[in-house]
Amino acid sequence: MMTQAKFQIDQEDYDFIKSTYKLLDYNNYSEYMRDAIKEKIKADRKKLREIKRNLAMEHLGEVAYKNHFETLDGEDFEDR
Repeated sequence: MMTQAKFQIDQEDYDFIKSTYKLLDYNNYSEYMRDAIKEKIKADRKKLREIKRNLAMEHLGEVAYKNHFETLDGEDFEDR
């Protein structure tokens, strides 16, 4: 379901959109704006995923890990 929202853009951008949306095969001004907003949100989501991924990798690097080969070490290793 679409949600109506009010926002402001620069006059220069508005004039560009009004003069070119038909040349770019959009039916109306609103369709152009919806597509532009979708693309911006898509880029921002990608950027946010990258930030979260980097933070997760940093946290993984800080966690101490258990040495699973520790039990293999010792004096009686060859007798096992």
